[in-house]
Amino acid sequence: MDTNTSQTGKRSGPWARRRARWLAAGFVFVLLLSWQGTAPFESWNAVRRMAPKLEGTIRLSELGSETSIRRDARGVPHIASSKNADSWFALGFAHAQDRLGQMLWMRRLARGTSAEIAGRDFLPVDRVVRTLGIGKLADEEAASIDVATARALFAYAAGVNARLSRVDADGLRAVLGAPGGATEELPWTPADSIALIKLLNFTMGPSLEAGLVFEDLVETVGGVGARPLLPTGVGVKGIGLAFGVPGGVPEKSLRKGAVDPNPGVLSRARARLSGTVLRVGAWVISPEDSQSGSPLLAAEFNLTPTVPGLVYEAHLQTRGEDPVLDVMGATIPGLPVFWTGRNADVAWALTPSRVNTLQLYNETLREVGEHREYRSGSRWARVSVREEVIRVRALGGDFDEVPLVVESTGHGPIINGLVEQERDPVALEWTGAGRGDGLRSLMGLVHARSAEDLVARLADHREPALAVAYAGREGAVGWQLAGWLPQLALGSAHLPAPGRQRAFDWNDPLRYESLPNSRVAEEPARFVVVADNSLATGSAVRHIEWNWRNGTRSRRIERALTRLRGQDKIDLRGLAEMQTKLTLQLSPRVLQAIEALLSRGSKLSPEAREVLGMMRAWDGRFAPDRPGAAVYRVFVQDLTRKLLESKIEPSLVDRYLALEWVEPRVFVEAALFDAATVGRAGGWGDPELIAPLLGPSLHQAWVSLSYQRGPSRKRWNWGGLHHLSFQAFVGFDASSREKLWRFGGDDAYPGQGGGVGMADYDVTRPYGARSASLYRIAVDLAEDDRILTSLAPGQSEHAGLAHYRDGLRPWLNGHPRLFARSSFLVEENTVDLLRLEPGG
Repeated sequence: MDTNTSQTGKRSGPWARRRARWLAAGFVFVLLLSWQGTAPFESWNAVRRMAPKLEGTIRLSELGSETSIRRDARGVPHIASSKNADSWFALGFAHAQDRLGQMLWMRRLARGTSAEIAGRDFLPVDRVVRTLGIGKLADEEAASIDVATARALFAYAAGVNARLSRVDADGLRAVLGAPGGATEELPWTPADSIALIKLLNFTMGPSLEAGLVFEDLVETVGGVGARPLLPTGVGVKGIGLAFGVPGGVPEKSLRKGAVDPNPGVLSRARARLSGTVLRVGAWVISPEDSQSGSPLLAAEFNLTPTVPGLVYEAHLQTRGEDPVLDVMGATIPGLPVFWTGRNADVAWALTPSRVNTLQLYNETLREVGEHREYRSGSRWARVSVREEVIRVRALGGDFDEVPLVVESTGHGPIINGLVEQERDPVALEWTGAGRGDGLRSLMGLVHARSAEDLVARLADHREPALAVAYAGREGAVGWQLAGWLPQLALGSAHLPAPGRQRAFDWNDPLRYESLPNSRVAEEPARFVVVADNSLATGSAVRHIEWNWRNGTRSRRIERALTRLRGQDKIDLRGLAEMQTKLTLQLSPRVLQAIEALLSRGSKLSPEAREVLGMMRAWDGRFAPDRPGAAVYRVFVQDLTRKLLESKIEPSLVDRYLALEWVEPRVFVEAALFDAATVGRAGGWGDPELIAPLLGPSLHQAWVSLSYQRGPSRKRWNWGGLHHLSFQAFVGFDASSREKLWRFGGDDAYPGQGGGVGMADYDVTRPYGARSASLYRIAVDLAEDDRILTSLAPGQSEHAGLAHYRDGLRPWLNGHPRLFARSSFLVEENTVDLLRLEPGG
């Protein structure tokens, strides 16, 4: 028995090692089938060899001091060293031990080389990413990072490469699901981590095609009619204003230049990048409302269900070096950044700001000899041209070479080649293309000594734009918007701007001091929420364009916190339970509005009356056993289609509903309420428009449920429709349901979009969970070990090993587990101890 391991008194002896070997042998062929389905049986030994070494000693020449990696019962690495660089090294090594396939795949997505592995299905991703130039931008930025950040990034990359160098080509092919032949992967570099932060910046922002969709909506129904559908309208503003002839029908043909109704490059790329979308909500409670007398912080990551998940937990400790490094929380493999976490003095959560961080420009071009020029103000400038070749894996292991020509104006690349149909030239500008820091400030948060220090460290942050919730041990809590945001002379209202008018150009950023923020001392509620609520505060707010901050989720969080505070002061356990036990409930006024509109004389079929009766008997909760929840959701989905398609061509409706953050339920419920209470003619809330649609939609709900769930009404429940399924992260494609692998069989999952601890679903597909709160954390700064977390499905990507899915059942049952921070509990809870020593 390893003497160091035996000191822990835990299951790290011969039995644990034999068990680990047996489990490693269970890293079976089904993983390969779930990832790509084409790996040969001879990969068995390669797959088995990929199981990481978790016990014993490894000598590494890149290491400067002895470093330990203690893994607890969940597989979370607790890293301890005497040098900060070695702690970052060990984090890279642990990431690569548990998630190497995920890291290499994300790097391919970020650099536009995924088609080399996955073939032509991923060519749209590579075309989009190469057009943006993420890899090229990352390489340029890596050359100018500051010394301290470079030291940490190089140490992290060395740790990744220490693991990568110990994996042969067959092992790489196994973790990447490559169909055959040698798979070459270059060493990890700091530029690769920068490329990943740029990829996350791109995927957590507004959809690239959103501006084109909004432009088509405005042209179809006018500015007034489109306003409730745009990010700033969110189904409330102007819902009842007249915008056309009541009951008018849309044109059957697309306008010139509109995107092809069939899925194009942009939509296919977005589907395949869905696994990288980061959605986070957070809330913090002041000491006055905390039972412990110290601030509390909670956060949930609403992520696409993949295996492995996007998030990975870790804990770093360095003793004997200044600044002291002692941080724990949630990371994303490939990035040495703690997206939510805590050290001795402060806790934080990095949430997407939902600020508009990209701008489309309609450019004016002319041909001049063999090149083209674009109009910028009163002058003409030459369009630059960049040529690249995308390698695409073909049948038989060969490669096709697909040329890519990217033209760019002063705003950025022209994206018409991605639109796939004639349109006026459109160029893209986004924050990832500018020079500035994307990692230094985020990595520096681990050294923050107070809330004030944390806020100061964000002053030069560039990308991605974040709303950072924080709590300091001294008692300060609040949030701060951070990132490079343009100081706009004129806003475009999320539509393409005229490129020739320089008033729309991005020049100087808004001053950090003027960006929106909140301090809980200034709030009467004594807690703050950062989810989908409005962050419109401060002098700079008039220069910022927001995306989909409708407040539906935030209001539920605020109501739950108010109830908790009314019962007693809030404790850590109650805060963690709130994340899982808060159920979503439909407002009674929606059903009242439906009844009021039906009372206008609508004739209902027997089937429609049955559905209406089930809705009347429903308590409004979206629990798995509620038939009312099922019939209501099917009814609303059909009503959404009928209402939008009464004014908008169906293919444009499809494109709109597929956009990230769109919540048509909010729009439809607002239209119903407006029609029942105000009833003005000519708008979306026109009773003459919406009332005739109710009966057919109720009838269609009956037909749909009869087809999907059968004649037995016992099967007409929300749980029968709303399943939680996990798909492989490598080769992920949200538009396909052929590779879905359900954990626990047909487990139902509660909730819908807007709930806390719930699962959203895709309105363009049959009701399966599109995202869920797969990582949750609750922190009490009173003591080191007051941290509760849930992570699904698990820490590891290695099927057959315990930590591949061991977090799923506790997470699904709402049982968060202790995340130990103190040295005593870390040692006491150690299951596996791996020592990394200099040398070798």
